[in-house]
Amino acid sequence: MTRRLLLSYLLLTGFVLLVLEIPLGFSLTNNAEHNLLSGVGHDATVLATIVEDTVKQRQTAAIAGPAGDYARQVGGRVVVVDSAGTTLFDSGHPSGAPEDFSNRPEIRQALAGASPAGVRYSATLGYDLAYASAPVASGGQVHGAVRITYSAAALVSQTHRVWVLLVGVGAVVLAAVFVVGWKLARSTTRPLRSLEGVAGRLAAGDLSARAGVPKGPPELRSLSDAFNQMASRLEELVTSQSEFASHASHELRSPLTALRLRLENLEPALSRRRGLDDLEAAIGETQRLAHIVDGLLLLARSGGGGPERESLDVNAAVRERVAAWTALAEEREVDLALSATGIQLAEAVPGHVDQILDNYLANALEVSHPGAIVTVQTERQGPWVEVHVLDEGPGLSGEELARAFERFWRGGGSRDGGSGLGLSIVRQLAGLSGGEAQLRSRVGRRGVDAVVRLRAS
Repeated sequence: MTRRLLLSYLLLTGFVLLVLEIPLGFSLTNNAEHNLLSGVGHDATVLATIVEDTVKQRQTAAIAGPAGDYARQVGGRVVVVDSAGTTLFDSGHPSGAPEDFSNRPEIRQALAGASPAGVRYSATLGYDLAYASAPVASGGQVHGAVRITYSAAALVSQTHRVWVLLVGVGAVVLAAVFVVGWKLARSTTRPLRSLEGVAGRLAAGDLSARAGVPKGPPELRSLSDAFNQMASRLEELVTSQSEFASHASHELRSPLTALRLRLENLEPALSRRRGLDDLEAAIGETQRLAHIVDGLLLLARSGGGGPERESLDVNAAVRERVAAWTALAEEREVDLALSATGIQLAEAVPGHVDQILDNYLANALEVSHPGAIVTVQTERQGPWVEVHVLDEGPGLSGEELARAFERFWRGGGSRDGGSGLGLSIVRQLAGLSGGEAQLRSRVGRRGVDAVVRLRAS
């Protein structure tokens, strides 16, 4: 935004400079040409007055004195002709033979009594000339003419100086606008950049992030106040939701536990097989409700910003969790294969990797048949450290893979139906650790590849 504001300042200033300086430049160059020609015309008239008597008497030596002095002082060419247009003096050829100048238009006009001045191309010299002529006359009779010429390069040089001066002034103005505009744009956008940073912190889960109220325009102050009110309201809603889930979970655990105990105590009193089956089904439902309550409690605890991430050895966590689940795997006649050697450091919240692996391993063992192999492996993929839990179960369809992380969604391959919160918890824990959780179909065989990706450190 700073660059856009600065660019708008420079474009506006440049437009104003063009509108002002281009007409001014043409005006100044025209004035410079007019002043030069007027000055030369005045000099021609004065010189014609000085040599009037000597031209009338055709005293060429007397003419060469003042005419030659003028030519040497100002650097122009002075030509003095008689009434027939023949040169009496030519500073360009002071010792040359007389030459007929009657074919020159400015000489003809001067012999006719006019005093022309202007710029024309000289076919004899091959370049443009700035000229001025004046008649040498007395008593109403023209005795000759005086012509003063300059190379038009002098006029072009003066024109160039005018344009260079205008360009220099424009560059100085643009530089000043750049410096002032940069400071002004920075002061205007600084509160917005600060607000953007606070919004980023809030989006990352820092619900305590608040914007400082700037001393700038009232619109920015109102925006900061509105943002802070929104952040406060959002923090209240998230906190109240988390507290409600936590309190509800705690309150439900006790009656569910008591209900399960009472149902289990009824077992000795039931004799019919159908009654025992119903009792086992009721106990199973209470156990599933208990799992749901535990999952809700875990989601409530992980819903906030959470603790800071640390650099952890992922391989160490994998080896520890595989060792913890080995006994259950052996009980179900499932082999746990481990491929995690050395050290793999990644950024994660302490404990989150363990909970993710517990969910993945529980799901893998749930769908594995006796004799199956569940493989746990880690690998480095660019900036990521990936942990894969690969099972040999029935697998999931594309639609099931897309919905697997939805809360309370349960696949058809589990034995007890599950609570439907495990994978939802996995995704939330992975996100809090700066990573992501995925489910993929295994390549070339049945089963699911459950993956968690963490930023390598």
